[in-house]
Amino acid sequence: AYRNVRDLVDRAKRKQQVCDIVTADGSVDTQFDANNQERITTRLHFSELVAALGLLRTGGSLVLKMFTLFEPSSKSIIWLVRAMFDRCIVCKPEMSKPGNSEVYVIGLGFGFIRSAVLNRLMALMEDDDLWSGIEAGDEQQLERAIVPDGWMSADFTEAFTKCSVYFSTQQTDYIERNLRLFENFPFEEKQLINAKKRSYPTEFIAKLDLRRLKEEDRIVPAPAIPLDKGGNINSTRSFPTGGRGNKSGTQSSRAEFRRLYDQTQSRRADLAREKPHAGFVPTDGIATPRRGNEAEGPGEKVAAPAIGSNLSKALLEKSGLTGEGLEHG
Repeated sequence: AYRNVRDLVDRAKRKQQVCDIVTADGSVDTQFDANNQERITTRLHFSELVAALGLLRTGGSLVLKMFTLFEPSSKSIIWLVRAMFDRCIVCKPEMSKPGNSEVYVIGLGFGFIRSAVLNRLMALMEDDDLWSGIEAGDEQQLERAIVPDGWMSADFTEAFTKCSVYFSTQQTDYIERNLRLFENFPFEEKQLINAKKRSYPTEFIAKLDLRRLKEEDRIVPAPAIPLDKGGNINSTRSFPTGGRGNKSGTQSSRAEFRRLYDQTQSRRADLAREKPHAGFVPTDGIATPRRGNEAEGPGEKVAAPAIGSNLSKALLEKSGLTGEGLEHG
């Protein structure tokens, strides 16, 4: 899949369709190992950066979503952004949940990248051994990182460390606050939070100088916009969230589900080996379904399956199967 990046860049260059801005906010499922989210997603983030470097025109901009900034690979990604762009900014959007580790790396004023350097970065992106080692925490692969540490100045390392500490401290403080409020949520603090939430729309409208469109300036006719929800066209917000259950569960519940699932599958394989029955035969630890009315051995009989209804029986007989045992006629 990562080789698609090379093809994407080649096609864009052949058609001279370079970009003014590239946004990259992808992620992968890390719910079963949330503590290693940074390592698991680092290859994706690096690939997004490589794609952007191959697609952007001179002066273009990059928006790259990342998470915690603790690993050498993350340091390398930030260093590359700083080296390829006039400015590199790491920020957390105002509306991003303070308790998660999401941050955005902004690159402003893209310079240029030599073909040899881009090809080298693509080769690193396609190095499965490197990324498998980084994800697994292999010390040798972690030391390889992407960019040698010796290339990075002391000033950059200091700035990166301060950035990492700042965002991790903000996240830790907010998680501790949530735990405190979970036990005791004062009414006054609730009022302050609600007042702050109500102020955001007003500030947003004032800052961007938003105004109501005249009827003749609208692109979409008014009747095409559903107004039964007070003009709210966001389907996920059209219903109250209070009664909507948490379908994904918590991290601990998902991990427990995965453990129980693996345990159940292992037990099923053990039972298939210990006590094979008419429906399944163990084959190297795998349960394999039997065909038709095949018995365990010579002379053994298997009870014929029952027809569930007259309609089922008629349909089966129409297919050339007759009788209660579903034998071919």
